[in-house]
Amino acid sequence: MLNRCLFVALAMLLCVHSHGADDAPVPDILKVPADCKELCRVEAKGVQIYESVEVMKGQVVWEFDAPLATLESIEEETKRARPFGWHFEGPTWVGLDGSLVKKVDAKDSLLRAPAPNTESDIQWLRIAVRSDDGKTGYLSKAVFVQRINTKGGQRPASSPPRAGIRVGVEYTATYVFFGKAQ
Repeated sequence: MLNRCLFVALAMLLCVHSHGADDAPVPDILKVPADCKELCRVEAKGVQIYESVEVMKGQVVWEFDAPLATLESIEEETKRARPFGWHFEGPTWVGLDGSLVKKVDAKDSLLRAPAPNTESDIQWLRIAVRSDDGKTGYLSKAVFVQRINTKGGQRPASSPPRAGIRVGVEYTATYVFFGKAQ
């Protein structure tokens, strides 16, 4: 457990925040139902964690393990970033107010679309979520999260030399939280 904590801390220290590219349109498959409205939009910077596993005797591949990112909201007027919360395995998102949402365990709870640059950028997603612990707060109203405008995060291009290696690949993304329109 200590090794995992040290790895996570090191991975977060190595992250470099990048802004930039123009936002591409959200693919139709990732759009939320008409009865939903945007609650907030945050920028994530962190790592996608991969672990090398042996899938067949002598064949080792990188498998996705978990995300680990910090979330910031961007003020419209000043364009300044403000701490918002964190994103980690589950997938789970938690705000500074303690509100938390997790992916719903259902057949169609996760929809995928390729990023505009599939060579280097992880997929865009729409994930059905629910508040997991009854704590009220800003995220507790969310029913969908979109992951868009991704940069980086793809598994390493080279094959792992052995099983049991964990790596963090830097990424940035925009997460958009949606709740039911009332």
